[in-house]
Amino acid sequence: MKVTKGKNTKKSKTTNKKTSKNAKDVVNAALAFANKNAKNGVIIVLAFALVSCIAVIISLSSKIAPPRGELPPPVATAPPGTTAPPGTYEEPVVSDPVVTPVIVETTPDPKIEVRAQAAAILDGMTQSERIYQLFFVTPEVLTEYERVYQAGRATQNAITAKPVGGLLYSVTNVETEAMATEMLTKTQGFSKTPLFLAANDSITNADVIGFNATTAELEGLTVFFNPPNLKEAVAALESSLSVGIIAQEDIDEGVLEILMAKIEKGIIE
Repeated sequence: MKVTKGKNTKKSKTTNKKTSKNAKDVVNAALAFANKNAKNGVIIVLAFALVSCIAVIISLSSKIAPPRGELPPPVATAPPGTTAPPGTYEEPVVSDPVVTPVIVETTPDPKIEVRAQAAAILDGMTQSERIYQLFFVTPEVLTEYERVYQAGRATQNAITAKPVGGLLYSVTNVETEAMATEMLTKTQGFSKTPLFLAANDSITNADVIGFNATTAELEGLTVFFNPPNLKEAVAALESSLSVGIIAQEDIDEGVLEILMAKIEKGIIE
């Protein structure tokens, strides 16, 4: 290592001397030319200035350029997070992009929850209970009494045997406000599946169909309304279901809509 360094240093000094000598020779030549051609004053002054600039450039380049065979010294860079000294280049620090997770909150659809609750109730029903759930009748049709204005054993037995979806009342069922309230409370307590209780005049768009039944609209629901003989109407519907005139899916969907309406109205909790 010492031998190589000595050679390079000596060679560098020799090169600098030669370059300096060349610059002096150029200047001397320019002065000699000026002395011989003094008559051309302006041209000679310009030529002398140009030659002087060339000599200075040659001299400076010999000082800046590294000796032959050597590499230029490395450029100092500052450590990341610090400031580089003047005249040096600092490589930019590239950091990984920050990824911010996006949290999306979803609100459960109430309709889905209501339908799931109704479906669970439907699964616990027998076929007879499902069909009866489609019927909305008056207390007289349910109990086969001429007039009903209170709820007792006859009402309880009738609801147990014929678990209809709802009961429709009129002014003939009211004696006093207290009696009417007691009748409705007891009737609701007799039913396995909570009843849809409404006024008889709430029924609209009644339409008589086969098997002794009438379809009607009640607050957006399509129900079988007040057949003259409830047992015969249910039997006819069961017969139509068994021979494929009515599909089981249609029965189940109708019951689901009624159960969902009861849940939404708070009849079923």
